[in-house]
Amino acid sequence: MPRGPARNWTAVAEHTQQALPFVRAAVQYGHDVELQITEVAEGDVIQLRRGLFNAAKLHNVSIHVHAARQKDGTYTLTYAVHSKRDGRAHILEKHGEDRTRWPYNPRHRKAE
Repeated sequence: MPRGPARNWTAVAEHTQQALPFVRAAVQYGHDVELQITEVAEGDVIQLRRGLFNAAKLHNVSIHVHAARQKDGTYTLTYAVHSKRDGRAHILEKHGEDRTRWPYNPRHRKAE
């Protein structure tokens, strides 16, 4: 039986909670199927992108997200989930095996 709400450091961030339904839908549709989130306000684009990446991490899938500005000032986010294997293969193909040239190195130690 739960003793109460999750501690702050173990609770899922709000932007990740908002993005979880989108990633769940993408997983149900299948890998490599592009979906869109339309009419996203300019101030919400960065937080929603971060949430999508965090939610994908929780579902053990890779994701790509592209934001396109519309004429009315809102954004459309196009995203698709991929298997981790396909995601790693794409990074190796695009950036090579030298991790110092990658945009993000998952094995790099954080500065203290």
